Amino acid sequence: MDDKKLIHLYILDRCSHHCALCCNKQYNTMEIPVVTVEELQYADTVCLTGGEPFLLDCVCNLAEDIKRQYPNIKQIYVYTCGDSLHDWLHRNDRLHGIDGVNISPKNKYDCECVTKIFENEEYKKQILGLWSNRLYLFPNVKEWGESMKHLGEYECMNVIDRMWQKEFKPDSGIFRRLPILMG
Repeated sequence: MDDKKLIHLYILDRCSHHCALCCNKQYNTMEIPVVTVEELQYADTVCLTGGEPFLLDCVCNLAEDIKRQYPNIKQIYVYTCGDSLHDWLHRNDRLHGIDGVNISPKNKYDCECVTKIFENEEYKKQILGLWSNRLYLFPNVKEWGESMKHLGEYECMNVIDRMWQKEFKPDSGIFRRLPILMG
């Protein structure tokens, strides 16, 4: 994929976690380049990241607005730790405008929240109704993450063992932020 076709879009600083290895501590947020209209007009995929995007009740509205304003953007994914996604699903009707979630549980509680999502038929139906999802399991959650590996049996759920990165550098695409961070 052409690197400019994929945009990792930083939308807010807030997060409910204070992870020692958090990639957000590696840079000054205001030094991340602001996404341009030209970049959005060229992209076909946007990954909403931050902090924790599901702390915003409006994350789906943002996804829909991006797709409406930029019809070339076909997929929008949201990065989350799991606990905020569970809370978001509890507060909101449905995931709309989003094509997938990338879940990276950071601790035992996050793992428990992801498990609760898949034990709740309505929440599970919403996640499995998305086009593509990923569950990243880092070494620090291995003990609890093993119980979630079976989620890889679902066609739209890819379970990936992952290592902490010393420096955040997306495998592909460009890393940008909104001009005004939300929340």
